[in-house]
Amino acid sequence: MAEKSPYRTEIKKLGLDLIQQGGWGRTYVGSHLLREIGEIVSRKELVEVVYRLANDSSWEIRETAAGLLKHLLLKDFDYYLGVMKKMVKDKNPNIRRAAVVGSMQTKLSDEQTEKVALFVYTPLITDENEYVRKNLGPFALDNFLRLHPPIAFKFFDRWVKSREPRAIWNVLNAFSISRLKSKKYGAWVKEAKNYLKIAESFDNKTVQTAVKSLRRRLEKIKA
Repeated sequence: MAEKSPYRTEIKKLGLDLIQQGGWGRTYVGSHLLREIGEIVSRKELVEVVYRLANDSSWEIRETAAGLLKHLLLKDFDYYLGVMKKMVKDKNPNIRRAAVVGSMQTKLSDEQTEKVALFVYTPLITDENEYVRKNLGPFALDNFLRLHPPIAFKFFDRWVKSREPRAIWNVLNAFSISRLKSKKYGAWVKEAKNYLKIAESFDNKTVQTAVKSLRRRLEKIKA
């Protein structure tokens, strides 16, 4: 493994050089090299790489930042959750969005997931930025629901009743068509309908956009 290699210093330099050069292929390889060589790369250096890649003009490179953050969160949860707490308060929506996608780690425990919901999803569920919102509800919260349904529904129950338009939008969009169609998740159709009923009476354009979208998804599964 690279973390045991006698050439770790050279691997670190290569990884950082590739990231400095830019371009999706180089940054992808560079970030993977850095995450494989252990403690020779400092936390500070790794966080700087995450921030740099998260704000790149290329969406593929921004995905690389999120992928690196996913790895780091699993490796050192408490420290990188602390990093995410700062990221969700950043003025730059690209940085906030990286925290959202970087939180989508399939191997987190229930306790860790509750902390992610509290410190990442809660501050961002009413975020005004469209880029952040489109990555939260349809992706991160959908993943949250798939992996930890009891915790997710508790979270959804709170926010669907909040009368916060963007929060309701995010909750309704957590129910993907693939999830609703699956027999494994069939019981969630009832929950989706309950949330839809609550949201239908809320006279707000953002909410009604999500209502119409979820209604169409529910109609498709009847066909």
